[in-house]
Amino acid sequence: MELALVIATASLVGSTLSLNFPLLSLVLEREGLDPAAIGLNATASGLGVFVVAPMLARILRRIGARGAMMAGILLSAAGMMLLPVWVHFGFWYAIRLLVSCGTALVFIVSEAAINALAPESHRGRILGLYATVFSIGYTAGPLVIAAAGSTGMLPFLISAAFYLAGLVPTLLARGLDRALAAGGSAHGLRHFAGLLGRAPLAFLAIFVFGVVETAQFALLPIWGLALGRAEGTTALMLSVWVAGNILVQYPVGVLADRLPRRLVLAGCALVTTILLSALPLLAQVEPLLWLLLLLLGGVTGAIYTLALVLIGETFRGIDLALANTAFVIMIQLGAALGPGYAGVGMSLFGPHGLPLALACASGILTAAAARRGTGLPVAAAALVDPADPPGPRRRT
Repeated sequence: MELALVIATASLVGSTLSLNFPLLSLVLEREGLDPAAIGLNATASGLGVFVVAPMLARILRRIGARGAMMAGILLSAAGMMLLPVWVHFGFWYAIRLLVSCGTALVFIVSEAAINALAPESHRGRILGLYATVFSIGYTAGPLVIAAAGSTGMLPFLISAAFYLAGLVPTLLARGLDRALAAGGSAHGLRHFAGLLGRAPLAFLAIFVFGVVETAQFALLPIWGLALGRAEGTTALMLSVWVAGNILVQYPVGVLADRLPRRLVLAGCALVTTILLSALPLLAQVEPLLWLLLLLLGGVTGAIYTLALVLIGETFRGIDLALANTAFVIMIQLGAALGPGYAGVGMSLFGPHGLPLALACASGILTAAAARRGTGLPVAAAALVDPADPPGPRRRT
């Protein structure tokens, strides 16, 4: 029951991401800002996790997981209602940073809670279900803009309503505080380096996911236009990518519960590398191109789910919440570097430099995941929860 409630909260808040980014960009463009200024203003949306990270352990100890999520929801909703009051670059940057802090708090705590509440034997399928529901919610943003437009207060109020709707399941999930209270030796940012060392494969995977996913969303339309596709067709390419993400997450989660998770991750990374490498060859082969994009969206999204599964089986208590913070930071770093890295590839090698550059990134992950000994060391595992009795642990 509580798992369903937390997944509902995360999905409701997640639906605002696909609404807020295009909505705010459209408003700023209508105000006459050039693309560079619009992009610079949008960077505030990725900084919240860096503000939240050093305070997270203190927040959880003071108001608990449920209180932290409610605070994040209220902060984000208030920020969205303030934005249309004054459309000004500096004011919006500050408010977007506040919204980013609130949203980061909700995501970090909710994903950590889902991981903490999930039984080990079903962790993969539960996180796969979460990723599926989240991806479905992510489709709401474009629909809201199509129905309500981007002018006036209405779209901002709808965004705030999505946030506030998340209060209901959060209030009902009374076991959240217990889920993230046990264990942990959190020491803020100084503790993060140790967390990275205890699950290096998971953090590498989520970094590569950030690189590939963000670069594809930023540059796949440019790739399509360079090959002579219509603008509407390039938008459809992204929709097919998202559809693959929705379809594949749960089946991969089931596999992760039945097979060694490291090997499932290696398989998804390998398939991603192969499909990206095949994209230049099939770019003009109409039926196969769409199938390839569908599969690419699925296996790339599965890397996120599997990395989250590895985090959940490695950490406990407050350390799990801090590890999830580091998890989000690695996504942000990958997202920040991915478009630039892939853009250089396109400048050097033409349109097909995009899939080839991303294939190199996923190839590195494939090699790391396939290499023996990349799982959690036994000595480090003993530090996760000293109360755990010795015995065989799940293979990773």
